Amino acid sequence: MGPQPTPTAKRGQTYKFPQDPVLVRLLSSPHHQTKSSEPIIHDARGFRKSYPELLSDILQTAHLVRTASPRSMLDERGLLRDSSPYIGVLAGGYEFLVAFFAIRVMGGACMPIASGILPEEAYYLVSKSKATCLLAGKSCRAKAAKIRSFAEAQGDSLSLLSISTDEKPKDHNTSIEIDKKLQRDPSGPGILLFTSGTTSRPNGVVLPRRCFASPDGVETSDGIAVSHRACNWIAGVNSLVRPILTGKRLHVLGENAGAEGLLTALMRHRFTHVAFTPTLLREMKELILSRGGLLEQYATGFQGLPSLKCSAAHIEPSLREFWTRLTGLPFENIYSLTETGGLVSRAVSRPNRSIGTPPPGYEVKLSDADRGEILVKTPALFIQYLDDEEKTKAAFDQDGFSKTSFQRIAVDRAETLAGILRPRASTRPHLPLTSSRD
Repeated sequence: MGPQPTPTAKRGQTYKFPQDPVLVRLLSSPHHQTKSSEPIIHDARGFRKSYPELLSDILQTAHLVRTASPRSMLDERGLLRDSSPYIGVLAGGYEFLVAFFAIRVMGGACMPIASGILPEEAYYLVSKSKATCLLAGKSCRAKAAKIRSFAEAQGDSLSLLSISTDEKPKDHNTSIEIDKKLQRDPSGPGILLFTSGTTSRPNGVVLPRRCFASPDGVETSDGIAVSHRACNWIAGVNSLVRPILTGKRLHVLGENAGAEGLLTALMRHRFTHVAFTPTLLREMKELILSRGGLLEQYATGFQGLPSLKCSAAHIEPSLREFWTRLTGLPFENIYSLTETGGLVSRAVSRPNRSIGTPPPGYEVKLSDADRGEILVKTPALFIQYLDDEEKTKAAFDQDGFSKTSFQRIAVDRAETLAGILRPRASTRPHLPLTSSRD
């Protein structure tokens, strides 16, 4: 049967995690090898947690979920059934990490909910996903209670659970292992993210269990990462989960840190992994210039970075030049989509409109031979749009490549024929992709 942790583990007890790609990575990370009592997570919300403390909170939260789940939702192994895997999470930082992993321990899929969401908006997500449980962080409990009240007013029940944050590390004789008998399909649902619904209802993007566990071609196994984005977006989840799986220390600034909060943190800590956005770089530039003084003093805050990683949109040439001159670092444009599970391609010091090259194991082609829409296949490509078979079918071509709505332009003929643009070509993955939106 699945993991059944109790608040006080017996000496010598062994816990079993299902064979889920993310949990396999969690228990094989450098953090698991050392099991140091030193904090690996520094959260501005007030948490300083070690790896053993993280595991204990994961176990306890999984226990709470299992206890609160109706028997009809659990299979004979004590795991959530594939027909009802989704659990809402209203939390950030350390609390989100605990909830994310605990849900995976229970065989389920996390559904992050934005902290600023209205109760009626949250109810739409809950009802759409058929979630019957909501895990809430300490600062979000009042909001979670309003969501539950709104659901009850509609005639639906919603269990509200707190996320464990104060469990003591388990005894050294207590172990956690992967149970190969508790197989979870890597292609099954691992996380549900709702994309923005500016002109219509949000789309529920179901990403597979292998998402975040698959190598992305850029990760390393040491250093200090920082998370400053909301975890209801793919980039926010990625900035929290991957550092833990790859053995990095993690500083969480919170989604409202803004340019000033991030700039202050950069000056205090020697971060080695930071992902920026054009908006953030522009606001940081304005902040630096408004303070006066020597610009060079700010360059020290970037000395631990291998490059200036920027995603979410193309950056203005003048802004790019400001930062590369100030820091002396190469500029790296990251192209990603929720539907692709994150990274699609990257470009270091390439032309401004280049979206780079795909990592090893990724496939790229164009919809019409040597031109047209960029189509991709990635290890973490989304499974479906939740309960929308027609939209899901329209998102893929006949070969299973996902459409991106990005068009390739300014193609050099020699490059066009080089290989990456052939239907399933991967012989020249270093060639750049230059694109624009329709």
